[in-house]
Amino acid sequence: MYSILIVDDEIRAVRGVLASIDWPMIQIDQPFTAYSMKQAKAVLSEQDVDILICDIEMPNGSGIDLLNWVNANCPDVISILLTCHADFEYARQAVQLGVIEYLLKPVHANELKAALLKAIKILEDSKLQSEAQSSYRHYFQLWSENQMLIEEHFWLDLIDGPTEVDPDQIHEQLNRIDHLELEDLLFQPVLFSIRGYPDETDQDQHKQIVNALRSSIQDRMFQQVEHGQVIPIKEDMVLILTPFESSDLFEMASSLARWEQFIDDQKQTQGIDITCYCDKPVKIHEIPRQLRHLLDTDRNNVIWKHKVINSLDQSVTVANIQIPLMTGWSDLLSLGEQHDLIREINQSLNALAMTDGFGSVHLRTFYHNFMQIVYSVLQKKGVNIHDVFDEQALSSIGFAEIQTIDDLRALSLLVVNRIANHFKSLRLSQTLVEQIKKFISDDIVNNPTREEIASRFFLHPDYLTRKFKKETGMTLSEYFAQERIRIAKDILINSSMPISDVVSFVGYSNMSHFSKIFRKATGMNPLDFRKNKKDEAKGKN
Repeated sequence: MYSILIVDDEIRAVRGVLASIDWPMIQIDQPFTAYSMKQAKAVLSEQDVDILICDIEMPNGSGIDLLNWVNANCPDVISILLTCHADFEYARQAVQLGVIEYLLKPVHANELKAALLKAIKILEDSKLQSEAQSSYRHYFQLWSENQMLIEEHFWLDLIDGPTEVDPDQIHEQLNRIDHLELEDLLFQPVLFSIRGYPDETDQDQHKQIVNALRSSIQDRMFQQVEHGQVIPIKEDMVLILTPFESSDLFEMASSLARWEQFIDDQKQTQGIDITCYCDKPVKIHEIPRQLRHLLDTDRNNVIWKHKVINSLDQSVTVANIQIPLMTGWSDLLSLGEQHDLIREINQSLNALAMTDGFGSVHLRTFYHNFMQIVYSVLQKKGVNIHDVFDEQALSSIGFAEIQTIDDLRALSLLVVNRIANHFKSLRLSQTLVEQIKKFISDDIVNNPTREEIASRFFLHPDYLTRKFKKETGMTLSEYFAQERIRIAKDILINSSMPISDVVSFVGYSNMSHFSKIFRKATGMNPLDFRKNKKDEAKGKN
């Protein structure tokens, strides 16, 4: 069904039009009516109107004025004009405004019906055309998405395949996906390796960051470039393939500068460290070999975390480098000489960083040799590594967290300081337990947890528990209970503090629970205990 608006300043004229047509017969709902340009605008603004029948001669805004407004605000409305005068100027303006019929009043019912059927035919043709265009767009979108998927699979298969690729095979594959034009292009391979995420971000957030990085590359670098590719390689790596015409001049310097600006922007906006490796443009069949070179370059980069590197200048040959013997390091660690040990570690790492050919294999060897010393010293001291490091700290000192020499330097500093501080606490163990006891007594009103006590004295909670039981013969909870009763007895004897306040002061929230424990320890409830002790004091006097 279609909707119609009848506009005429004469009420009888509007009623005549309403009565002359069987509206449902021609697929029109109950018509809207208006008696001025102002009323017509209100209806058109609030209702969906398909057809407009309008008188030309109206006060306070003619039909021509209304049609101008309709064309500007409701361009899909089909208009029919009514007039009492066969004025050529009116007719000319009506044609210019796209009116489909120009009828003289009083209009005959058959003429009006014919004009309305003509309007409905125009609306139906427009609807069919719109549906056809929508269907075309839908199928074109499906075809485009399928083509994109086919092309994406081509690139993924290419980089996941063998390093050496037969150009004839590439030709056949490109022909199969209807992209032979790619054979005439050179592609510059650029590898992005994310080497640092913002603090306090988890794996899901890392994935979101990588997806945002890919979108940013696509939007900023390939807006005007056809066949540019942004391909995920590993969890923290993205391969960019920038196409060039074979005849294009290529400047590595400008490419390096462009990517340097890009990774600096990513550092500022997303807080990520990216090392970017650029290589020379090559034919499609050469891309897998270039990618292997870029991956090897990244694997052997143990210096840079945020930099653009020309991989043509980088050697991937692993040199035969002698890792320091670490002589005397175990003695320094065992004696707690952390400053001397850290100085020697820094000197060794600085020397290695200046050595050509130093790569990830040497970084790994240094790490394992160092950690072997750590485990050996702890074993000789009879200390379990879990006494020194909690689970979170242990995960942070694994080799998986090390990418550069600076990462290894930071890890070594953390390990040496933690162990030195632990050994120092062992030497002061007896004094330490006494300090813990005093801390518990002084802070018993706040009911400190085991973790809070351990943190106060730089100990692992499990180690604190074992050490306290070994030195005192009781667990922390047993000591807490004993100390609460001791403090409560002292307050009951030497003050008039209300018993409810005594209960709160020693860390209990329930009076009956405290009374039960107190009776078990002393043989009487708190009130009787206070009375008994005060009576004893009076008797002595």
